[in-house]
Amino acid sequence: MRTIPCEDGRVVFLSLLFHDAIYVAGRKDNESRSADLAVSTLRQHSNVPDAQLSFVREIILATAHHVAAASASRDLKVALDIDMSILGSAPAEYARYASDVAKEYCPSVTSAQKFAAGRIAFLKQVLAQSRIFHLPETVEKWELPARMNIAREIEGMRELQGWFWRLITMLLTRKGELP
Repeated sequence: MRTIPCEDGRVVFLSLLFHDAIYVAGRKDNESRSADLAVSTLRQHSNVPDAQLSFVREIILATAHHVAAASASRDLKVALDIDMSILGSAPAEYARYASDVAKEYCPSVTSAQKFAAGRIAFLKQVLAQSRIFHLPETVEKWELPARMNIAREIEGMRELQGWFWRLITMLLTRKGELP
């Protein structure tokens, strides 16, 4: 269990519960659709106040890019860091996660080669950030293991790529584009 102290546990819990409620591999609107579902479902079937519903929506939308301004609330940072915590897990758990991500995309959404090129480019963007996590306690706990896991995943995928796809990956990384 990954627990981090927060200010409004209900908002954080509901945000994490709904943030991937609608997930279709390859779609760009999963978070907005999940946020809409969260608000409509909670408005219809609960007594969560509108102010909290708005905050749930804001947090879910923030999971699209996992970026939080320094001035962002602790609860938003908690939710983002919990969502990314798998990156800092034990190597065997991370390897299962990475394998599951690949299974979501290959072959139903894209080829293994295109997936590897896009995944490597994405992971390099994550590594290029000064910090993956937002809170001091999550940086201390997960930052280094996350960076090590990501580096291992990139190296493993590179070993499986031929020269052509390594070139495509390099070009995508330089341009900041993902397939």
